[in-house]
Amino acid sequence: MTKLMTMQRLGLMGALILVVAAATIFVVRHGSGAPARNTFSKTEWKFHGYQDPKSTVLSVSAVALEGDGQAVIKSITPELRKRLEFDLGPTMREQGRTLAQLLASYAPRIFGQNTGIRFVEQKFLGDDRALIKVHFDGGLGDHSLVLKKMNQEWKLDDFQ
Repeated sequence: MTKLMTMQRLGLMGALILVVAAATIFVVRHGSGAPARNTFSKTEWKFHGYQDPKSTVLSVSAVALEGDGQAVIKSITPELRKRLEFDLGPTMREQGRTLAQLLASYAPRIFGQNTGIRFVEQKFLGDDRALIKVHFDGGLGDHSLVLKKMNQEWKLDDFQ
């Protein structure tokens, strides 16, 4: 093997190592569990876990559609839970229900009108926050979702 061929192979190996290292850093920083696609019909909404923002949005949508109020609460930050309890407090007291019971009752109707989710944009706002713009086909329309990373899991922190 000539010196030139050896140098070319070393150069190729170096480039390959850099690509693998960059991909590894991206996966470690941003997660790898999110499905690569950006559009999901309602029949595809499944629990994907909380390892990255997109998986969290799909998971929250799936458990909301199923009417699992406890799972919805596990998908949100403590700060969002406090805001929801404050905002929904009068209704909760009037109906004698907890937040989980109220979510279990209303979320399937709200999410049931949607036919799909389209992820329009995702921006990382540092290592522990992300902004995702989504469009819910057939019902809820356009929304901006803020997610926060807590204990290696992404949780819904705010929505507009």
